[in-house]
Amino acid sequence: MPTIIAGKNSTGAVSLDNPLGITPGSTYNWFFKQDYPTNYVNDWNVTVEKEVRSNTLLRFGYVGNHSGHQGMAYAFNEQMPGYIWYLTQGTQLPTGRWRT
Repeated sequence: MPTIIAGKNSTGAVSLDNPLGITPGSTYNWFFKQDYPTNYVNDWNVTVEKEVRSNTLLRFGYVGNHSGHQGMAYAFNEQMPGYIWYLTQGTQLPTGRWRT
């Protein structure tokens, strides 16, 4: 059961003097595009059977599927890869507290 409920008792839940848990690089925030179409998967199969002799059956089957618009999550403030940082800034990645 949550002890803090947004809008009811959340005022002052985070002290800006000591914001534990929300320091730089300590959170991962993801989002999905709102205008992204609904994802889907279509599955199908077909089987053809033919009796060629007494007690002998010939069977061909095909199974397939197709998917589209599979979900993608995007990160807010994603860290730049070290190689790209070096090419654009001409320096190594920051270290210490501000590394992310």
